[in-house]
Amino acid sequence: MEAIDSIQNKYNSKKGKYKKRVTELENLNQDLSRKLDHLRVELNESKSRYVNLSLEMEENIKMIKTEWERKCQEIEFSSQRAMVFYNFFQIQR
Repeated sequence: MEAIDSIQNKYNSKKGKYKKRVTELENLNQDLSRKLDHLRVELNESKSRYVNLSLEMEENIKMIKTEWERKCQEIEFSSQRAMVFYNFFQIQR
């Protein structure tokens, strides 16, 4: 009987340690799952922020391009007008 009691005590001791370890691992798994969910949310927010930033930058570039083209046309037009006046005054002399 002593041998059986000794074996049962060892078994119960190991069983308690394993149950404790399983509980610890379950808690760790839950913590890591929550952290993973949080990181996924952060990743999606960052992605959304960068997509919006990228779209805003594209719009800014288009606006700059349009403004640049308008300024170039103004310069070209005033240059042509200056040439017309210059040629007109050259002919008048």
